[in-house]
Amino acid sequence: MNQNNEYGCYLELDSMLNDTYKLTGYLASSELSIVYLGYNVESGESVVIKEYYPKALVMRDMDNKTVISRKPSAQAHIDRLREAFRREAAMLKGLQHKNIVGFMNDFEQNETSYLVTAYCRGQTLESYIHKNHPMARADWVGKTLIPLLEGIQYMHDQGIIHRDLKPGNVMIGEDGSPQVIDFGSAIHLNTASSYPIMTSAGFSPLELYSDKSKQGTYSDMFSLAAIIYYVLTGQVPMDISQRLIQDNLPSVRKLNNRVSVVLSCIIMWGMAVKFAKRCPSFRVMKAALHMEYYRLKGLDLSIGKLKKTEKPTPRL
Repeated sequence: MNQNNEYGCYLELDSMLNDTYKLTGYLASSELSIVYLGYNVESGESVVIKEYYPKALVMRDMDNKTVISRKPSAQAHIDRLREAFRREAAMLKGLQHKNIVGFMNDFEQNETSYLVTAYCRGQTLESYIHKNHPMARADWVGKTLIPLLEGIQYMHDQGIIHRDLKPGNVMIGEDGSPQVIDFGSAIHLNTASSYPIMTSAGFSPLELYSDKSKQGTYSDMFSLAAIIYYVLTGQVPMDISQRLIQDNLPSVRKLNNRVSVVLSCIIMWGMAVKFAKRCPSFRVMKAALHMEYYRLKGLDLSIGKLKKTEKPTPRL
Protein backbone atom coordinates (compact mmCIF):
# COMPACT_ATOMS: atom_id res chain seq x y z
CA MET A 1 0.00 0.00 0.00
CA ASN A 2 1.19 3.52 -0.76
CA GLN A 3 1.85 5.23 2.58
CA ASN A 4 2.16 8.68 1.00
CA ASN A 5 -0.98 9.58 -0.90
CA GLU A 6 -3.29 12.58 -0.95
CA TYR A 7 -5.47 11.12 1.79
CA GLY A 8 -2.67 9.95 4.05
CA CYS A 9 -2.27 6.35 5.12
CA TYR A 10 -5.74 5.02 4.39
CA LEU A 11 -7.15 1.52 4.47
CA GLU A 12 -7.28 -0.53 1.30
CA LEU A 13 -10.51 -0.45 -0.69
CA ASP A 14 -12.69 -3.55 -0.19
CA SER A 15 -11.51 -3.72 3.44
CA MET A 16 -14.20 -4.93 5.85
CA LEU A 17 -14.94 -3.04 9.05
CA ASN A 18 -16.94 -4.36 12.01
CA ASP A 19 -17.87 -7.39 9.83
CA THR A 20 -20.53 -5.10 8.36
CA TYR A 21 -19.09 -2.36 6.18
CA LYS A 22 -17.04 -2.65 2.99
CA LEU A 23 -14.97 0.32 1.86
CA THR A 24 -15.54 1.45 -1.72
CA GLY A 25 -13.91 4.86 -1.95
CA TYR A 26 -12.15 7.79 -0.32
CA LEU A 27 -14.04 11.02 0.34
CA ALA A 28 -11.74 13.30 2.33
CA SER A 29 -9.12 13.57 5.02
CA SER A 30 -8.07 16.07 7.68
CA GLU A 31 -5.40 16.34 10.32
CA LEU A 32 -7.45 14.07 12.59
CA SER A 33 -9.40 11.69 10.40
CA ILE A 34 -9.91 9.89 7.11
CA VAL A 35 -13.38 9.68 5.57
CA TYR A 36 -14.38 6.71 3.41
CA LEU A 37 -17.37 5.79 1.31
CA GLY A 38 -18.70 2.29 1.93
CA TYR A 39 -21.81 0.19 2.20
CA ASN A 40 -23.53 -2.16 4.60
CA VAL A 41 -23.02 -5.67 3.18
CA GLU A 42 -26.29 -6.86 4.73
CA SER A 43 -28.60 -4.06 3.60
CA GLY A 44 -26.64 -2.68 0.64
CA GLU A 45 -27.10 0.82 2.05
CA SER A 46 -24.37 3.36 1.25
CA VAL A 47 -22.66 4.90 4.28
CA VAL A 48 -19.91 7.33 5.20
CA ILE A 49 -17.23 5.97 7.55
CA LYS A 50 -14.98 8.34 9.46
CA GLU A 51 -11.80 6.85 10.92
CA TYR A 52 -9.90 8.52 13.75
CA TYR A 53 -6.41 8.96 12.31
CA PRO A 54 -4.32 11.93 13.55
CA LYS A 55 -1.75 11.60 10.80
CA ALA A 56 0.98 13.68 12.47
CA LEU A 57 0.92 11.38 15.51
CA VAL A 58 0.17 7.89 14.18
CA MET A 59 1.00 5.42 11.42
CA ARG A 60 -0.14 1.99 10.25
CA ASP A 61 1.50 -1.12 11.68
CA MET A 62 2.95 -3.85 9.48
CA ASP A 63 -0.54 -5.24 8.75
CA ASN A 64 -1.46 -1.92 7.06
CA LYS A 65 -4.53 -1.73 9.31
CA THR A 66 -3.64 -1.28 12.97
CA VAL A 67 -3.05 2.31 14.06
CA ILE A 68 0.01 2.84 16.26
CA SER A 69 1.71 5.88 17.78
CA ARG A 70 4.73 7.30 15.96
CA LYS A 71 6.29 8.12 19.36
CA PRO A 72 5.40 6.60 22.76
CA SER A 73 5.48 10.10 24.27
CA ALA A 74 2.57 11.14 22.03
CA GLN A 75 0.18 8.44 23.29
CA ALA A 76 -1.48 10.59 25.95
CA HIS A 77 -2.20 13.30 23.38
CA ILE A 78 -3.55 10.72 20.92
CA ASP A 79 -5.89 9.37 23.60
CA ARG A 80 -7.22 12.85 24.44
CA LEU A 81 -7.99 13.55 20.79
CA ARG A 82 -9.62 10.15 20.48
CA GLU A 83 -11.97 10.97 23.33
CA ALA A 84 -13.04 14.08 21.44
CA PHE A 85 -13.68 11.92 18.37
CA ARG A 86 -15.86 9.60 20.46
CA ARG A 87 -17.79 12.59 21.79
CA GLU A 88 -18.74 13.47 18.22
CA ALA A 89 -20.38 10.04 17.86
CA ALA A 90 -22.15 10.41 21.22
CA MET A 91 -23.41 13.84 20.20
CA LEU A 92 -24.78 12.67 16.86
CA LYS A 93 -26.64 9.80 18.53
CA GLY A 94 -28.86 12.32 20.26
CA LEU A 95 -29.63 14.40 17.16
CA GLN A 96 -32.45 13.29 14.89
CA HIS A 97 -33.38 15.88 12.29
CA LYS A 98 -33.76 15.66 8.53
CA ASN A 99 -31.29 18.51 8.05
CA ILE A 100 -28.55 16.98 10.22
CA VAL A 101 -26.50 14.02 9.05
CA GLY A 102 -27.91 10.78 10.45
CA PHE A 103 -25.93 8.69 12.95
CA MET A 104 -25.78 4.99 12.10
CA ASN A 105 -23.06 3.32 14.17
CA ASP A 106 -19.78 3.70 16.02
CA PHE A 107 -17.22 1.05 16.96
CA GLU A 108 -13.59 0.33 17.81
CA GLN A 109 -11.29 -1.62 15.50
CA ASN A 110 -7.66 -1.53 14.37
CA GLU A 111 -6.77 0.17 17.68
CA THR A 112 -8.75 3.24 16.66
CA SER A 113 -12.34 4.54 16.49
CA TYR A 114 -14.90 4.72 13.69
CA LEU A 115 -18.08 6.73 13.15
CA VAL A 116 -20.66 5.65 10.57
CA THR A 117 -23.20 8.13 9.22
CA ALA A 118 -25.81 8.14 6.49
CA TYR A 119 -24.62 8.95 2.97
CA CYS A 120 -26.12 12.08 1.42
CA ARG A 121 -26.21 11.89 -2.38
CA GLY A 122 -25.20 15.29 -3.65
CA GLN A 123 -22.37 17.73 -3.14
CA THR A 124 -21.15 20.25 -0.61
CA LEU A 125 -22.65 23.72 -0.64
CA GLU A 126 -19.17 25.05 -1.42
CA SER A 127 -18.95 22.92 -4.56
CA TYR A 128 -22.53 23.74 -5.57
CA ILE A 129 -22.10 27.52 -5.40
CA HIS A 130 -18.73 27.30 -7.14
CA LYS A 131 -20.43 25.57 -10.08
CA ASN A 132 -23.75 27.41 -10.11
CA HIS A 133 -22.87 30.94 -8.93
CA PRO A 134 -24.94 33.03 -6.45
CA MET A 135 -28.42 31.79 -5.64
CA ALA A 136 -30.97 34.57 -5.07
CA ARG A 137 -33.93 32.42 -6.06
CA ALA A 138 -37.15 31.66 -4.21
CA ASP A 139 -36.72 27.90 -4.50
CA TRP A 140 -33.22 28.06 -3.00
CA VAL A 141 -34.32 30.21 -0.07
CA GLY A 142 -37.28 27.89 0.59
CA LYS A 143 -35.66 24.50 -0.03
CA THR A 144 -32.15 25.14 1.27
CA LEU A 145 -31.57 28.20 3.45
CA ILE A 146 -34.67 27.98 5.67
CA PRO A 147 -34.26 24.21 6.31
CA LEU A 148 -30.56 24.77 7.07
CA LEU A 149 -31.50 27.34 9.70
CA GLU A 150 -34.10 24.96 11.15
CA GLY A 151 -31.51 22.20 11.50
CA ILE A 152 -29.18 24.56 13.39
CA GLN A 153 -32.06 25.76 15.58
CA TYR A 154 -32.88 22.16 16.48
CA MET A 155 -29.25 21.52 17.40
CA HIS A 156 -29.26 24.56 19.68
CA ASP A 157 -32.47 23.38 21.33
CA GLN A 158 -30.52 20.24 22.31
CA GLY A 159 -27.83 22.41 23.92
CA ILE A 160 -25.24 21.92 21.17
CA ILE A 161 -23.31 24.47 19.12
CA HIS A 162 -21.53 23.33 15.97
CA ARG A 163 -18.66 25.88 15.86
CA ASP A 164 -17.53 24.88 12.37
CA LEU A 165 -20.44 25.83 10.12
CA LYS A 166 -19.17 26.57 6.63
CA PRO A 167 -20.15 25.68 3.03
CA GLY A 168 -17.86 22.65 3.12
CA ASN A 169 -19.78 21.24 6.09
CA VAL A 170 -23.21 21.50 4.46
CA MET A 171 -24.25 18.80 1.99
CA ILE A 172 -26.84 19.64 -0.65
CA GLY A 173 -28.96 16.68 -1.71
CA GLU A 174 -30.20 16.05 -5.22
CA ASP A 175 -33.52 17.70 -4.25
CA GLY A 176 -31.79 20.82 -2.88
CA SER A 177 -32.28 19.92 0.78
CA PRO A 178 -29.34 20.62 3.12
CA GLN A 179 -27.67 18.46 5.76
CA VAL A 180 -25.20 19.73 8.34
CA ILE A 181 -22.21 17.39 8.64
CA ASP A 182 -18.94 17.09 10.60
CA PHE A 183 -19.59 17.59 14.31
CA GLY A 184 -15.92 17.22 15.23
CA SER A 185 -15.80 20.75 16.69
CA ALA A 186 -19.27 20.71 18.29
CA ILE A 187 -19.69 21.06 22.04
CA HIS A 188 -22.41 20.85 24.65
CA LEU A 189 -22.84 24.34 26.04
CA ASN A 190 -23.46 23.15 29.60
CA THR A 191 -20.61 20.66 29.87
CA ALA A 192 -17.71 22.05 27.86
CA SER A 193 -14.86 23.15 30.09
CA SER A 194 -12.47 24.26 27.35
CA TYR A 195 -12.81 25.63 23.85
CA PRO A 196 -10.24 24.33 21.35
CA ILE A 197 -9.57 26.75 18.50
CA MET A 198 -11.42 25.72 15.32
CA THR A 199 -11.54 28.36 12.60
CA SER A 200 -12.38 28.75 8.90
CA ALA A 201 -11.46 32.00 7.16
CA GLY A 202 -14.54 34.12 6.49
CA PHE A 203 -16.95 31.87 8.36
CA SER A 204 -15.59 31.83 11.93
CA PRO A 205 -16.46 34.60 14.41
CA LEU A 206 -13.87 36.41 16.50
CA GLU A 207 -14.56 34.41 19.68
CA LEU A 208 -13.48 31.14 18.03
CA TYR A 209 -9.95 32.49 17.66
CA SER A 210 -9.37 32.18 21.41
CA ASP A 211 -9.80 29.14 23.64
CA LYS A 212 -10.80 31.44 26.53
CA SER A 213 -13.47 33.53 24.79
CA LYS A 214 -17.11 33.03 25.61
CA GLN A 215 -18.88 31.03 22.91
CA GLY A 216 -22.57 30.38 22.35
CA THR A 217 -25.37 30.11 19.83
CA TYR A 218 -24.38 33.58 18.59
CA SER A 219 -21.15 31.97 17.33
CA ASP A 220 -23.21 29.75 15.00
CA MET A 221 -25.34 32.79 14.09
CA PHE A 222 -22.25 34.48 12.67
CA SER A 223 -21.34 31.39 10.65
CA LEU A 224 -24.89 30.89 9.34
CA ALA A 225 -25.09 34.55 8.29
CA ALA A 226 -21.71 34.14 6.56
CA ILE A 227 -22.98 31.06 4.71
CA ILE A 228 -26.09 32.94 3.53
CA TYR A 229 -23.82 35.83 2.48
CA TYR A 230 -21.77 33.36 0.44
CA VAL A 231 -24.84 31.74 -1.15
CA LEU A 232 -26.35 35.08 -2.19
CA THR A 233 -23.16 36.79 -3.38
CA GLY A 234 -20.88 33.94 -4.45
CA GLN A 235 -18.09 35.53 -2.41
CA VAL A 236 -16.43 34.26 0.77
CA PRO A 237 -16.87 37.04 3.37
CA MET A 238 -13.83 39.05 4.41
CA ASP A 239 -12.07 37.26 7.28
CA ILE A 240 -12.83 38.60 10.75
CA SER A 241 -9.16 39.51 11.31
CA GLN A 242 -9.43 42.07 8.49
CA ARG A 243 -12.51 43.69 10.01
CA LEU A 244 -11.20 44.50 13.50
CA ILE A 245 -9.84 48.02 13.00
CA GLN A 246 -12.16 49.12 10.20
CA ASP A 247 -15.07 46.99 9.05
CA ASN A 248 -15.23 47.34 5.26
CA LEU A 249 -17.22 44.19 4.57
CA PRO A 250 -19.40 44.96 1.50
CA SER A 251 -23.11 44.47 2.11
CA VAL A 252 -24.96 41.60 0.46
CA ARG A 253 -27.10 44.03 -1.50
CA LYS A 254 -24.04 45.89 -2.80
CA LEU A 255 -22.83 42.62 -4.35
CA ASN A 256 -26.26 41.36 -5.43
CA ASN A 257 -29.03 43.95 -5.82
CA ARG A 258 -31.64 41.21 -6.27
CA VAL A 259 -31.49 40.68 -2.48
CA SER A 260 -33.86 42.85 -0.43
CA VAL A 261 -32.64 45.64 1.85
CA VAL A 262 -34.22 43.91 4.86
CA LEU A 263 -32.50 40.55 4.39
CA SER A 264 -29.19 42.23 3.51
CA CYS A 265 -29.29 44.24 6.76
CA ILE A 266 -30.14 41.21 8.91
CA ILE A 267 -27.35 39.13 7.36
CA MET A 268 -24.88 41.92 8.12
CA TRP A 269 -26.32 42.17 11.64
CA GLY A 270 -25.71 38.45 12.10
CA MET A 271 -22.07 38.94 11.05
CA ALA A 272 -21.26 41.73 13.51
CA VAL A 273 -17.67 41.50 14.78
CA LYS A 274 -18.66 41.70 18.47
CA PHE A 275 -21.11 38.98 19.52
CA ALA A 276 -23.06 41.37 21.78
CA LYS A 277 -23.98 43.40 18.68
CA ARG A 278 -25.12 40.42 16.57
CA CYS A 279 -28.66 39.49 15.64
CA PRO A 280 -29.68 37.70 18.88
CA SER A 281 -32.43 35.48 17.52
CA PHE A 282 -32.62 32.81 14.84
CA ARG A 283 -36.34 33.59 14.66
CA VAL A 284 -35.52 37.04 13.28
CA MET A 285 -33.26 35.53 10.61
CA LYS A 286 -35.90 32.93 9.79
CA ALA A 287 -38.60 35.58 9.45
CA ALA A 288 -36.36 37.58 7.09
CA LEU A 289 -35.74 34.48 4.96
CA HIS A 290 -39.48 33.73 4.79
CA MET A 291 -40.16 37.32 3.69
CA GLU A 292 -37.45 36.99 1.05
CA TYR A 293 -38.90 33.69 -0.17
CA TYR A 294 -42.34 35.22 -0.79
CA ARG A 295 -40.85 38.40 -2.30
CA LEU A 296 -38.69 36.44 -4.76
CA LYS A 297 -41.55 34.08 -5.56
CA GLY A 298 -43.77 37.05 -6.39
CA LEU A 299 -40.99 38.59 -8.46
CA ASP A 300 -40.51 35.36 -10.41
CA LEU A 301 -44.27 35.14 -11.06
CA SER A 302 -44.33 38.75 -12.30
CA ILE A 303 -41.44 38.12 -14.67
CA GLY A 304 -43.16 34.95 -15.92
CA LYS A 305 -46.40 36.83 -16.64
CA LEU A 306 -44.47 39.60 -18.39
CA LYS A 307 -42.76 37.10 -20.68
CA LYS A 308 -46.11 35.51 -21.58
CA THR A 309 -47.59 38.88 -22.63
CA GLU A 310 -44.60 39.83 -24.76
CA LYS A 311 -45.36 39.63 -28.47
CA PRO A 312 -42.92 37.62 -30.59
CA THR A 313 -40.70 39.68 -32.88
CA PRO A 314 -42.05 39.34 -36.46
CA ARG A 315 -39.75 37.76 -38.98
CA LEU A 316 -38.71 39.89 -41.90
